[in-house]
Parts: sequence; structure tokens; C-alpha cells
Amino acid sequence: MMVDFDLEAPGLDAFLSSCGARISKGLVDFVTDYRVAGESPDVTEYVYEVGAGSGPRALYMPAGKRGDSYGAYLHTIDWRELYENEDGFLLFEDLKAQWEEKYQPDYVLLDSRTGHTDVGGICTRQLPDAVALLFRLDDQNLQGLKRVVQEIEYESTGPRKKSIQLHYVPSNVPRIDDEYDVLKEQVRNFEKTLGFSSTDVVIQHYEDLEMLKHRIYTLRRKNSRIAKEYAKLTREIARHNVEDIEGARDFLRRAFEDPRSEPVEKLDERILKISAKHRHDHEILRLLTNIRQRQGKLSEVIAYLTEAINTGAANAEYLIRRAELFLRTGRAEDARTDLRSVIRTSVDSFFELVRLISLARQVDRSILEDLPGSEAVQSLRVEEKRFIAGDLLEENADRSIAIEILEAILAVKCLDEDEKRKTRNMLAVPLIGLGKFDEVITYLGGSEAIDDVFNLSMAYWGHDSVPRKEMFSRVIELHESGDRKFDLANYGFCIAISLWALNREDEALMKLGEARQQARDQIGQIFSPWRYANVSAKEFLEDLDVAESMILEGNLVPRFIQNTLSKKE
Repeated sequence: MMVDFDLEAPGLDAFLSSCGARISKGLVDFVTDYRVAGESPDVTEYVYEVGAGSGPRALYMPAGKRGDSYGAYLHTIDWRELYENEDGFLLFEDLKAQWEEKYQPDYVLLDSRTGHTDVGGICTRQLPDAVALLFRLDDQNLQGLKRVVQEIEYESTGPRKKSIQLHYVPSNVPRIDDEYDVLKEQVRNFEKTLGFSSTDVVIQHYEDLEMLKHRIYTLRRKNSRIAKEYAKLTREIARHNVEDIEGARDFLRRAFEDPRSEPVEKLDERILKISAKHRHDHEILRLLTNIRQRQGKLSEVIAYLTEAINTGAANAEYLIRRAELFLRTGRAEDARTDLRSVIRTSVDSFFELVRLISLARQVDRSILEDLPGSEAVQSLRVEEKRFIAGDLLEENADRSIAIEILEAILAVKCLDEDEKRKTRNMLAVPLIGLGKFDEVITYLGGSEAIDDVFNLSMAYWGHDSVPRKEMFSRVIELHESGDRKFDLANYGFCIAISLWALNREDEALMKLGEARQQARDQIGQIFSPWRYANVSAKEFLEDLDVAESMILEGNLVPRFIQNTLSKKE
């Protein structure tokens, strides 16, 4: 709703002429009719709709019915008399109540001239929740503005205890060179005199002859600099309006991105108001959890997440976040319940399952047994399922679960050949570790990648109980031709085994020495081709020692093959 309160020189009609503005009664008539009848008129006789169409509804209350009688009506209103003896304050309180009752507008925009006028107090103190003070950066304006600001700020300590948000907006600011920092000095002077720290919005001087046509310029030229400046002012006003859900979201985003944007006391007060008004909104709840979690208020975060889940946002992100907090606050059973719920839920990102795997390993590993075939895994793309399987393969205890996921991928009929190859290659490693050599031989036939050739060589070794020299010869050929992966400890161990199979014992021992040095520099678990499993650095070094002893003794049999042979016996 737009209200033209610039009664001495009303001008909104001119801008709204293309939107359906018409000659109509308005504020001056509303007050005049009240004084004649002695009771507040029905506001619907003084408000009409403009710009009706597919967009948001726009309402307009003009200054008054323009004509010869307008000036006469205006000058018969004694505003001091109206307030002191004719209940003028109650009249405008009733007007505000009627706006709300009849129209429920999201915003009421009051256009009033700056400085001291007969109706200045109505527009800057009685009616508004916020005042946008647009001013020129000159000394004459500063003195008048100082008094206006003092009167507005008095409202918060006066009888009504009404807090009004002030937005300081330097306007018509020249776009010229300022080599002597005149503008900067003026801004500092205004900030010091008026008591504000900084302004987020500046309206710079803008010249375009099209403005002479009294059209709504910012709608016609949405990408112009001045349109963007006014859009920024719009966002700034909305950001401080608890009722505006978009503004509330914007406020919370900024509070999270810039923790110093608001004093802590004001931030907490605003958070409580936003929470009370918009707890039904999932985005608001998500932003509230982000802020409160950074503040360490975990019980509040759990409450917000629970609210989101109970109102229908039982998605994986909320459940996992709550499970993490349950775990941090010693509520393992509640964390276990949430993690099991995640598995029954579609996920938006495979990273959510990565977090689930990490938490389940801390809480209850048996949760992971439900992953293959679960809705969570089925909602992923093939490459994402492979990534999850790879994460599971990092822990030997979870290999069987990874194998189920990979085998399920291969069971898909429409899987293309490249996806089949990648999946089979990944599946080969845990299958070798479990002694399922026949399957690996079927999967890896035909690949010329060095890791696949090595894995196939090891699978045949396990199958035949003796190494096939021609196969390990191919591994060394690929290695010496430069088809190597990384100079990591496990790679050196693999090359050492291949060299031994070709009776190049001295070179094999040298490679084991290199692998030993590299293992000391690696962090975390290392894949051991001796066991075909991930092991700690300590266990990896032990495997190197055992392999070295066997080479020196003249016979080398990797541990995973030894295990297979013992089972056959």
C-alpha cells in the first residue's frame, strides 16, 4: 500500500498515472470527513487498487481529491487542534487498524517530505515501524535531520516505548572526483552527529531525461545503477522486518556470513522473533540451526532440527545433523535411530551418506548392513554409488557391504560398458582379499591399466597357487614405460612383488626399502597388497618385513594367498 502523505505537494499520482491512478478522495478528505461527522470514516472510500494484473496487488491512498477545493480543505485542517482537542492520535491509530483489517498489506509505504511539517510526526513517529531517511550530504540538511532523528529515537524511551528502525540513506550523492575526500568527511560528520556507524545504501546522482516523464523509472530500467541502489534499499528494509519471510531469511544469512553485522543482544532478540514467527519455514529453521550451532547452543539446534523434521522436512541433512549433535551430547541411542531413518530416506547428495558412514562407525556399525538396496543408496547415481562403496572399502570390516553395492550396480541391465569396467575394477580388490579369484579373473580380462594387470596377476596367483611370470612381466613393462600411478608405499610394494615373481630379488628388496621409507611419510591407512586390505602404517611396515624375510629365504607367498591355501587344506 502506498500513501501520499506529502500533502503540500503531492506527487505520487503523476508516477502512478500509467498504472491506473484516478481522481479520488484521499487523506485530506479522510481527515475532513472525520471532523465533519465526528467519527472515523470507512477507509475503503479513500483507497483503491492500481496496477492490477498478474503481479502482487498494489493499493494507493492519495493525498486527496485534487481540484480547486483541495487546497481549501487542506488549510482548514489545524493539525495541532486535531491532536489536542479532536482525538487526532486515535484517528490515525484507527486508520492504521483499518488498513490492516480491510487489506492486510505486506507493507504500507508513506511518502512524506523531510524536515519539520505539520504531519511530520505522524509519518515518522506515530505510524511507522521503520523510517528511511533520504538526505543530501550538506550541512543545512544535517541540522534539520538531527532534530528529526532525536524525536524518532525519543519514541523508544518515551511513554509508548516504541522502537522505530532507522535507515540512513545519503541521496543524490554526486558521482565526481573527490580528491580531497569531501564526501568521505561529510559522511563521517553525519555519522558522528546522527549517531549511526555506517550506511549500507547510497543513492547516487543519476541523470536521464526519461525521468522527466514521471514514469516509474526503476521498473522500466531494472538494470540501471539507480534501480539497483533502490533494490538494495528495499532489501535492507525487508531485512529488518520480522514479518517479511524473505527479509528474515536474508537477515539470518547475513548474520551467519558476517557475525559482527549485528550486536549479540540485538541478534538474539531478532532470532527469537523470527523463530516465533516463521518456525514453519524449513529454510528459516536451517539458517537458525547454522547460527545457533556456531554459537555452541546445541540444545537449541536440536530443537530447531526436531521442529523441521516434525513439520515434514525429514530429509537426510536434518537427520544426520541431529544425529551428529545427539552423539556430541551423549545421546547415542537417539543418534542410532536418526541414522537408521536416513537409510530409509532419499538423499540429496552422496556426501550425506559419507557423513552417515562416519557416524555409524562411531555409533553402531550394524547400521551399515542396511545400506545395500536401501532407498538412500538407490537415490544415488552410479558414480556416486561407487564413491560410497569406495568409502566403505576404507575399512576392512565394511568390505562385504561395499561388495553388495558394487554387485548391485553390475546387475543393472542398462549399464554402459565404461560403467561396468569401472565397477568391476573396483570390485576386484575386495574380492581378491576374500579369495574369490575366479570372479576377478572374469571381471578384469582385457584391461591394460597397470593396477588392473597387477590385480589380475595376483588373482591368477591365488587361483593357481603359483605366480604367472608372463603376467607380472607385463606389470613391470607398464611400470618401466611410465604407466605408474603415484609414488606411494603400496605402489612400491606391488612393484616389489612383481619383480620377485620375475626372479629379480635384489631389485625387489630395493623397492621394499623405498616402500618402507614412503610408508613412514604417509598419514592414515595404507592399502597392503600383502593382505589385500587397508592397514595401519605399523601393520604395513610389518608386512614389508615379512615379505623381505620370505624373499631372503627364497620363497614369497602373500598372506591373503596363504589364508586361501589353508582354507583349501
